[in-house]
Amino acid sequence: MSRVEALRALIKEHECDAYLITDSDGHYTFYSLSEEDRRLNWITECQAQCGLAIVTLNNKAFFQVPPNYRFLAKVEVNTDVWTLGDDIVQWINNQQLSLKRIAYDPRLTPLFIIEQFSALASSLYPIHSSNNWIDIISKKETSSEPSKLTPIWPLDEFRFAGQTSIEKDLQYEIRPYESFFAFLSTLKDQDVWLDERTSVIVLHHLSSTGVVRISRSPIQQMKEIKNSVELEGFRQCHFRDCAAVCQTFEWLQKSMENDALNVTELDVAKYLESRQREQVDFISIAFDTISASATNTALIEYSPFARKTKTLIARDLFYLDGGGNYLDGTTDMTRTLHFGQATQEQIQCYTLALKAILFIEMTGFPCDDTLTGCYIHSLLRAQFASINNSNEHISFGHGVSHGMGVVEGGIFISDSPSLATSTPIRPGMVIAIEPGIYFEGKWGIRLENVYEVIEDDQRFIHFIPLTLLPYSRPLIDVNLLSSEELKWINVYHQRCLQYVDGGTWMKQEIDLFL
Repeated sequence: MSRVEALRALIKEHECDAYLITDSDGHYTFYSLSEEDRRLNWITECQAQCGLAIVTLNNKAFFQVPPNYRFLAKVEVNTDVWTLGDDIVQWINNQQLSLKRIAYDPRLTPLFIIEQFSALASSLYPIHSSNNWIDIISKKETSSEPSKLTPIWPLDEFRFAGQTSIEKDLQYEIRPYESFFAFLSTLKDQDVWLDERTSVIVLHHLSSTGVVRISRSPIQQMKEIKNSVELEGFRQCHFRDCAAVCQTFEWLQKSMENDALNVTELDVAKYLESRQREQVDFISIAFDTISASATNTALIEYSPFARKTKTLIARDLFYLDGGGNYLDGTTDMTRTLHFGQATQEQIQCYTLALKAILFIEMTGFPCDDTLTGCYIHSLLRAQFASINNSNEHISFGHGVSHGMGVVEGGIFISDSPSLATSTPIRPGMVIAIEPGIYFEGKWGIRLENVYEVIEDDQRFIHFIPLTLLPYSRPLIDVNLLSSEELKWINVYHQRCLQYVDGGTWMKQEIDLFL
């Protein structure tokens, strides 16, 4: 029996019409789920790190896939079983499905998902059980496999806290985790503010309270604005992480010159991590390094750890997307390289991605509420107007957290309904901008810098690059760049040389521009 059919058996047993599967754990951990909490990955057999799925009793199943995972899902998901799309509620309406009882796990379903389903005639039915239905099925399949323990943070790193939580003069009480829901039931006749990403089960335990307000958490909004110490940490850790990237590219260049070495995508990812681990105050990689070549470059979130890895060949494009968690900040970068002769189309696309980067850096934006990720996306999208191909996908960026998750959920440079937010971009934010273009089944190109957002005296917003890595001269058509853009690149490269110990590779790459 397949995984989906096993789930349908449970749906039938509980007299329901469908079951909803989210991408969340009980705390809406974003992009950093443990293996045990990757229930959406397990049921869809796809490595996409976010999305939403529904399995119905009548042989239909839908996987709501964010744009950046669309090509990956087409490769990994069995489309005889799953329909892929970007709006699960619209799909239910279009299919005219009579789903009177949609079961879901209230511990793992955030409030904003329930709000999305409020327009349906269907009734969402919470399953109050300690056993999630996906867990029941998966444990039967993997019961013989030993449990794996994954270290989250070396214990000795807590020495950097300065004071223990007990010593700090903060107005709160520490209670056992298990007593949380019992505590909620004591909040009688009190008004409560819940973040829209809070699990539904929390709302269920607040039934005897006063007014419950559901909206974005003010804590999340405060986290998005970094203080001066955090910002200085971001600058310093980027200097070190970029040095590790340069060391990796220098090793890779020499390896590609020696055809007998047969370097794989996974080899490059592991080598980068080994260089990052040598840097001061390194904690862990921020995410599984994306090291992709040839057709894998079209899979935006490709992981050489999860799929059969390719051997790098000089005639193919290659890009490396990696990041690190350091005690003083988090990094995220992407650079695309070609060790042979790129096609004219590839050179054009790389140059357009570079022009999008330059546009962000060279433009001052009014500091008002219209400056959202969706608005920035529309401006960046215009840089690719000359590309006319229905099989392409263009993506742009996200906020960056300080050591607690490389993707910060409040800001997305996107117009996707599942990602776009109305949060205005403000000084003190740290944002990754990653213009890229991907042709399904062929190849993709991406550039990514992390930026510090500042405000000038005239209240204009500027994006100052924290990532300091040279661009690839062989992939640039200088005829598409203005003299001002070329000057900007040269100034940027001087900053790279000034702040990053980039070794021979960095100097050689920059010398190609002179």
